[in-house]
Amino acid sequence: MKTFLNLLPWFLVFVMILVFIKGYNLFTPQYERAMQPANTQAIKELSFKSFEWTYIDTDKSRNKFAVNIYIKKIVMIGIEGSLEGTKIIAKPQFTKVGEMLYFLTWTTKIGQQQSIVLDCKNNRIHTHINSNGRFWGMSGKITCNAFTDDCKKIFLEAKKKYN
Repeated sequence: MKTFLNLLPWFLVFVMILVFIKGYNLFTPQYERAMQPANTQAIKELSFKSFEWTYIDTDKSRNKFAVNIYIKKIVMIGIEGSLEGTKIIAKPQFTKVGEMLYFLTWTTKIGQQQSIVLDCKNNRIHTHINSNGRFWGMSGKITCNAFTDDCKKIFLEAKKKYN
């Protein structure tokens, strides 16, 4: 009995450490590890693909972008509309959501949260921007889809013109 009482405090400390570790793992976000296969698959499928997509802006003007996706990086060049000549470079989180359906999200240098839902199956693009307490979205069409068309020429011409 005396041996049991001598070991009891050590046993309780050991149990408390296990409970602490379990609680820490329970409340620590595990999404990054869980999403890793989807991230890897999305990066593999989208890398070195070029697109052209068109948004109708809030003022009903049309903005067209030439887009190239590299490994873990996206480059968008405005080729028509109020954003013509604008070059956006981002390193988004890539996630494959479904068949030819991808979610890309990133934070800009000024703290804006930007997201893209890229629906290559239905040639649709949706962008969401969260900045300064405001949230807005734009929808558009993928007018040149890298999964069905050769769009490299569009991006290379835009890169040459606006660099």
